[in-house]
Amino acid sequence: MKNSIHIKTNTHSDALAPHSPNAPVHPPGGDRLSEPTLLSGSFVMALFSRPRYLLFSGLIVGLHLLSVCTSDIQEDAYITFRTAFNLADHGELSFNLQEGYSGATSVLYSLLVFILRKAMGNHAISALLTINALATITGAWLAARVLHDAFAMGRVASGFTIFFVLSILPVSLLLSARGMETPHVILLFMFGIYGAYFKKGKAFEIVPILLLPLVRIDAIAYAILCSALALSLRPKHSKAIALAFIGALVLTATANQIIYDTFLPHTVSAKIQASASQTGLPSLAQNMSRLFTTTLFYPVNTRFFAPIWLLFSALAICVFAGVCHRYRQSTSPTQRRTILCLSIATIAIPMAYAFTGAFFEWYFWPSQFLFQSLFFVVAYYFVAHIAAAMRFGSRALKAILFTGLFTYLTATVILQLTLSYSHGVQESEYRASVGRFIHSVAHPDDTLFLEPAGYIPFFAQLKTIDEVGLASPVVLKYKKRYPKRWWIALLQNEKPTFLVQRAHILEHTTYQGYSMTAAEAQWFDRTYQLVRTFQYRPQQYASHAALLPILKLGSHASYYVFRLKKGEAEVAPRLPNRKPQRAITEFKQ
Repeated sequence: MKNSIHIKTNTHSDALAPHSPNAPVHPPGGDRLSEPTLLSGSFVMALFSRPRYLLFSGLIVGLHLLSVCTSDIQEDAYITFRTAFNLADHGELSFNLQEGYSGATSVLYSLLVFILRKAMGNHAISALLTINALATITGAWLAARVLHDAFAMGRVASGFTIFFVLSILPVSLLLSARGMETPHVILLFMFGIYGAYFKKGKAFEIVPILLLPLVRIDAIAYAILCSALALSLRPKHSKAIALAFIGALVLTATANQIIYDTFLPHTVSAKIQASASQTGLPSLAQNMSRLFTTTLFYPVNTRFFAPIWLLFSALAICVFAGVCHRYRQSTSPTQRRTILCLSIATIAIPMAYAFTGAFFEWYFWPSQFLFQSLFFVVAYYFVAHIAAAMRFGSRALKAILFTGLFTYLTATVILQLTLSYSHGVQESEYRASVGRFIHSVAHPDDTLFLEPAGYIPFFAQLKTIDEVGLASPVVLKYKKRYPKRWWIALLQNEKPTFLVQRAHILEHTTYQGYSMTAAEAQWFDRTYQLVRTFQYRPQQYASHAALLPILKLGSHASYYVFRLKKGEAEVAPRLPNRKPQRAITEFKQ
């Protein structure tokens, strides 16, 4: 019997073939199961001995590199970049120098960016995105291995086919390009699931549990799921798993205490304070219903699917119904518990975010990856079984349905790359140009006040006051002291040199919806002057006429840059003279 990539092994046919309820089941991960790993010689030999594997592997790499080249980097990633770059260039893990307040949530990811900055200099971001792409592809391979066996896909599709589909999912391509730590969450989570499912050893179970909370503090949820699955499948390792989980909590708390002087990262504390009004039973129903209108069940993260969210919600119900069917059909405890674990990670974790009112789309990316993976595996599974139940035309039906699936996958991949290119231009060309302009007219000791704290401060290279408070402790102090009028109070007392606002400022309204009084509006007009307006005009960025329709897909907000008028006394102390940060020339955004 050949295994998932058609290499001869000693694997039992029952381990890969669909199971009937009365068929004997050989639990995965037993001593007699021999599967090639991604980095083993057998896998590499298979690629070179079978040209089609090499061809499709090259296509996987090419699509991820193409996605990276769109420069579709997440706004929040630049907050981490700035913080880690400050550590590498100036020895301070801080969003603003001499402030000691980190804008990064992840301990390990910040360390990775720091190392790459030290080693690669201005090519650190390119190196980081390459590493993220490799992490995404490896995570997809681990997920394919587990799902291929858990859903008994041996007679339906090869393991390499499942891997190919999962590795080029639109969300997989998105993860490679965005520059966030999410690919490493998926990699470690699937590493733990893979190790527990195939009984690979303690290291496979313990390492993800230890590292996941250090990658993201909220990834402790995935560490819990890894621990639960490992405990249920390997009870003899219960002591080691329990110690690993306790160690993960202690290690994370200690690292946060050393770095942030608190058990929680500053960004987490700020988000908790910002979303405090959205928690509790009164808003639970609203948040749960809102969850279905997010991009969680969309094949591509785009607002264009919003009008048909009911269709994707219905599709999600069908997918989970298929998962439940496979769960009930399987007689293997290993398969059943693993399917349950993946299902919880797919839906329960997003529900926990929704309960707290945290609807940032990148929080849902791991679950979106798992959902899209389950969608294709369930679709493959039922297409094969429906066709097998037919006496006539089964091959034709399978060909039609599989062609439909691959057409759907191809269309969504093209759509994702198209949107990534459009969004990348808006972010890396248009939004970044605001920061470059400010840098060109500012003095090193000027200050900047704005809400989008990623691209613009990164390229402006000024001390920045973040309106949300994720990277600025002074904002949290003003929010606490002046709950309603904190924005104008901060300006009156701190008087930042530059303000970057959206169109609401023309009506003397803040982004939170606070309307200035007549006296406050007069003070603002008397103290600040509008020096530059930025508007997104796609024709300015289209190198060819054929690209213009793609760039018109975006509708980026306009930015209004205000500057403190000359002669206005500054209450906030200036930063002492210091060497400017190393010029960032890597991305010609």
